Amino acid sequence: MIQVDGARVRTDLLERSRERAFATSLFIATVIAFVLRTAYLGSVPAGMDGAEAKVAFNAWLIGLTGNDEYGTFLGLSSPRIDGYGLPLFTLAAVPFTAIIGPSTLAVRLPAALAGALTVAPLGVLAWGLTGSRVSGIGAGGLLAISTWHLQISRTGDGASLGLLALIVAVLSIVEVTRRNSRATQLRSQVSFGLLGVGGVAVAAFSHPATMVVTPFIIALASMVRWRRGARTQPTAVAGSRWIVVCLVLASTSASAFSWSIHGIVAIDPDPARNAREVIVDATVSRRVGFALPPTPFDWLAGFTESLQSPASVSARVAIDAYASVFDPTFLFTRGDHNRRRHAGEGGQSGLIEVPLLATGVWTLLVSGKWRRPGWALTTGWLLLAPIPAVLNLARGDSSSAIAMVPAFIMLEASGLVRVLHFARRRSRFLIPPVVRRNVDWVSELADPASRRRLYAIDGPARVPAGYRSVIIGRGEDGRAAVHLIAAGPE
Repeated sequence: MIQVDGARVRTDLLERSRERAFATSLFIATVIAFVLRTAYLGSVPAGMDGAEAKVAFNAWLIGLTGNDEYGTFLGLSSPRIDGYGLPLFTLAAVPFTAIIGPSTLAVRLPAALAGALTVAPLGVLAWGLTGSRVSGIGAGGLLAISTWHLQISRTGDGASLGLLALIVAVLSIVEVTRRNSRATQLRSQVSFGLLGVGGVAVAAFSHPATMVVTPFIIALASMVRWRRGARTQPTAVAGSRWIVVCLVLASTSASAFSWSIHGIVAIDPDPARNAREVIVDATVSRRVGFALPPTPFDWLAGFTESLQSPASVSARVAIDAYASVFDPTFLFTRGDHNRRRHAGEGGQSGLIEVPLLATGVWTLLVSGKWRRPGWALTTGWLLLAPIPAVLNLARGDSSSAIAMVPAFIMLEASGLVRVLHFARRRSRFLIPPVVRRNVDWVSELADPASRRRLYAIDGPARVPAGYRSVIIGRGEDGRAAVHLIAAGPE
């Protein structure tokens, strides 16, 4: 505690001011996200596709009878023989269909709300991983206007709800493993642990992509975060280790259980179809297009046979499915084959995101930040996200690769911070960074009003009697200045 002109001022006042600015910025970004995701929601995209019709009908039926079209209570264990939907998103749509009816707007509203509510958790997560509030604000703002996230937030298939739950689960791990944890915060840690368990359960039962990838990302986050804090965690909070272990086990169990009931069919009505087609084509081309080589090359013939075996072909198809997600034509130019899943022909990322993403990747590689725990988690998240495409043995689309969105946004936020730093350095040549003026200690400090003002000292000057130091602050015009701190009890 310090005293300035008889008034007590807390030393953490500046910190609280920054936290308020951070929260206000994320709130504004959430409002923008809500407006963009709900405007003309019933008509854009045009019409209701099969997945949305399935969810709308079952949600309406559950609201009337408590059972879905298969007669299963709340649809929790219904066979997804047509590959549409997972139960939690259908349940989320029940109150909307009860009020509005089984319409396009009713089935898309829960997805739009989940998409808008994702802004703040991602901003907090980016702040926790990078240690930069600017990066957190940038992540929230970029997600609010992200083309890719807008796609999944305006379609009633549960993708935005699953992504929100996944981000909340990872955020709970970050909070549980904070370095400044103490035994008195055990209740808070348990609360975050329960929040994480709920997040992994919702992610596992909301969308096929998050159902598959959640255990991998949760395990990576737990490993990276615990290794980060293992040397600094006091023994009094050893219970946090068990919370992290429970989160890993919960995510694995929830995904395995969901997969056993819905997973194989939910991802693809015939999951082996793609592999079978490729294997058959490869076998036919091998038999028709290749003649046996001369005797000296028998070993080569055996090698060729092994490359054309079903296992080898399936492996190549899986690798191609994984690599297709990082294809620039998928990310920035064309998008996937389903026109309903991307806006126009702009690909999954908008024009504003491309330079920021490139800057973020360049900064990550050149600066060596990829070695830091937060960026190690972000990079690993990005590399693990296309796993659903591998298991599906089909080229990636914006629905199966949605788990990449948070990692991409955090990379773009890093690029935005880099651009802002560059602009700030350049602006110093145009705008004076400090308002400079001489301080007349005798006359100006006699006036109580002037003593509360912000000063900038031009040239050497001693702090007058009664004042112990000065701090850098901001004047009314927003530029840097120096604040006189009165001597007083701490």
